Amino acid sequence: MVCRARNIGNVLGCKGMFELETEIGNWKNSVGNQGAVSAEAMVELEGHLRELIVDLRKCGLSEREALLVGADRLGHPSELQQEFGKVNNMVQWRQPIVWMLFGYIAMRVAGASISAVVTLAGTSMAVAGFSGTVTGWAMVVVMFLGWVAMAGLAFRMLQTLNHRSDQLPLNWLVIAGGVLVIAPLVSFALRVVQLQLVNSSWFGESAIAGSIGGFAIHFLVVSVCFFLMCKFRKPAYAITQ
Repeated sequence: MVCRARNIGNVLGCKGMFELETEIGNWKNSVGNQGAVSAEAMVELEGHLRELIVDLRKCGLSEREALLVGADRLGHPSELQQEFGKVNNMVQWRQPIVWMLFGYIAMRVAGASISAVVTLAGTSMAVAGFSGTVTGWAMVVVMFLGWVAMAGLAFRMLQTLNHRSDQLPLNWLVIAGGVLVIAPLVSFALRVVQLQLVNSSWFGESAIAGSIGGFAIHFLVVSVCFFLMCKFRKPAYAITQ
């Protein structure tokens, strides 16, 4: 018990001038620094610790002694992290999985929406009598502007969403489902219209221009993604002795 209390004392840094709130903060940091303990569980643990401190103070212990004994009764930070890690393993993975699914659905919605708009632009230019090459490059420009607009919209949404939540807004899911059904139908209908207006050579010319432009946009998007991943990568935390 004495050795265990000393170990917890080292974690809390109970040396020199003692401030209870400061040391409770140190204890919380030591318990939660690996991310195994959720914010809700940390609030509950802190409540238990404070209750123990109050009870132990009534028994005549000083604040420092009450904190050490109370923290010892709750368990060493490494033990708490291990236990909560076992219990909350699925909880820890649930949030990243939900956000990965959110990202996938968002990309599908963006792709379907942009595809419908690009097809509409191509059909409009076919009706106006533009050549396949000109139409193809115009569709590339529309595609690029569409992805820029979607990136701006995604940035605005991320500012309003709760990043710690594992629940996505129901209205967003309803809208996403509607877009994923309607946008492909619109694209299909517009393609049918194009078939009635232009010949096969027009499609070939527009496809060549679209392929070149699409590859350029793809390369740009991937480059930006890698740049942002490197920029926002979390730095490693050094452990000081």
